[in-house]
Amino acid sequence: MPGNDYLKDSYGLWTNTGWIVDTEGDLRPDVQFVTEGAYPRAYIRRQAEISFVLSAVDTTIGTLDTLRRLDLSFVGELVNQPDALGSSEKNLYMNFYLPHCGPQGKTYV
Repeated sequence: MPGNDYLKDSYGLWTNTGWIVDTEGDLRPDVQFVTEGAYPRAYIRRQAEISFVLSAVDTTIGTLDTLRRLDLSFVGELVNQPDALGSSEKNLYMNFYLPHCGPQGKTYV
């Protein structure tokens, strides 16, 4: 990957422990993992389905943001549709380095 992106600690798959909801506010238990730190964001779903989401964020108040979703699934008579399995666990915290958080940012959030 360019710039050794695969070595970055900020990239990871986070387990959905009940915090992912759809646009109607309903829980999505079919989503097992979601990526963080990578673009497009990927939602790893049950039965070997993946949804990639691209967002166009508008900074104007009152204007809706745009989300585009591409679903990937495998087809055919010999297809295997397993649920995803995690192989290593990532720490359940994030670090924020935003200007309004001060020079050191906020860590272990």
